[in-house]
Amino acid sequence: HSGLQNIDLVFPALHGTFGEDGTVQGFLEILGKPYLGAGVLASALAMDKISAKRAFAGAGIPITPDIIVDEENTSAEISERIQSGFGFPIFVKPNLSGSSVGVYKVKRPEDLNPIIAEARKYSQRVIIEPDIGGIELECSVLVTKETVIVSEIGEVKAPHRPFYDFQAKFQLGQSEIHIPAKIPEEVRRRAMNFAKTAVVEVLKAAGLSRVDLRYNPETDKLYLIEVNTIPGMASQSTAIKLLEASGITYRETLERLIEDGLNRGQRRKQLQNTISTEMNKAEFIQFALAGSRVLSLPWWLGQAARLVAWLMRFRVGLSNSE
Repeated sequence: HSGLQNIDLVFPALHGTFGEDGTVQGFLEILGKPYLGAGVLASALAMDKISAKRAFAGAGIPITPDIIVDEENTSAEISERIQSGFGFPIFVKPNLSGSSVGVYKVKRPEDLNPIIAEARKYSQRVIIEPDIGGIELECSVLVTKETVIVSEIGEVKAPHRPFYDFQAKFQLGQSEIHIPAKIPEEVRRRAMNFAKTAVVEVLKAAGLSRVDLRYNPETDKLYLIEVNTIPGMASQSTAIKLLEASGITYRETLERLIEDGLNRGQRRKQLQNTISTEMNKAEFIQFALAGSRVLSLPWWLGQAARLVAWLMRFRVGLSNSE
């Protein structure tokens, strides 16, 4: 804690558990330190694949069919649901994981159980999705208080990997990005609209997010796969390349993120100061009315004052998650 005293702004460049699920963001808010990027709620929701997919679907964004596997589900139940649903091949994913860690492609029923066991090392709940074919698309969304920038759509290829997995994302030469993607203009507009809706309206995520989509030219179906609220930020990262192809330089991206992080931190501090003042008022009322019997005031008035004080504390919790 003492080492954080003189920090002006925290730049979260973290992946995985505690890094991009809102934990670090919440810790920084407790310390009162400004940070850039998505807040607690947006980070937590984006990390939870099941909850995020349901939220996206509620906003009218197409998502892939899925089967949720809990610990109590038997192997026979899971296999039956897959065979009666969308069949093989499938993708098995931990619900709480990022960067394609613990994600596997399963082509045969006999390989399912060991793969689910592997995925459960990263999350108790597992999500199963069909292999819908088509091409992998990506889009960057840069959100500040002043502007929302939706990048050009890029197509990601991993010719040396079975799919766009962890190795393809992080090992040099295992993947390539083609900007702009060779897709119909109408599909491009749809993809950009889905990306913007997911980040701005559903997650309400600040900063830079990378949106993963999949398009099948044969069926003309476009699906949103997931949103990464802390994408790679190196100069050669996909999210940065997409913005550069849209006219936003690497330096400009960083400057926008830093300025927005500082501004959001200042507004959060002002809000917390206002709420603290209101809390003090409520606590004074609660203290004054604590002896309501001595003052011969109605008992419910004291209860009401306690409720007001509790609500003020609850508001602080809500403000920290925004």
